[in-house]
Amino acid sequence: MNLEMKIMLDSMIFGERSFLAWLRINTKQFRVFISPIVYAETALWYLYSGLGTEDLKADLLALNAEVPPITEEVAKIVAERAYINRKNLPFRHHARDYVIGAQAVLLETSIITRNKRHFNWINEVDVFSPEELVEKML
Repeated sequence: MNLEMKIMLDSMIFGERSFLAWLRINTKQFRVFISPIVYAETALWYLYSGLGTEDLKADLLALNAEVPPITEEVAKIVAERAYINRKNLPFRHHARDYVIGAQAVLLETSIITRNKRHFNWINEVDVFSPEELVEKML
């Protein structure tokens, strides 16, 4: 029986060092994913923060995080969902969120984010704040 919970981390989560520490301590309970979009955003944030891409690599290694590719199937979901939600979440402002969400849908992972409203177009998987995830796991 697999008790791991699959989660997709949004980029803002990497600024929450105490949550990342909790996640590292509890890493056996999770299978962690980050989108290549989140990888790029987070790498840039690490550089701005005086850290480096090697620090990001170390954090991802500590979480056993996987970076799945953006596939044609992901792009198809992005296009379909962006079209359906074009008035509430215009693609030009939320393209990154659509990619992250589409990958989560395909991988059947919960999304961990501070911007839950950016993912309100998803019905297939849960969207949690860090605190909601911790509470769920306690």
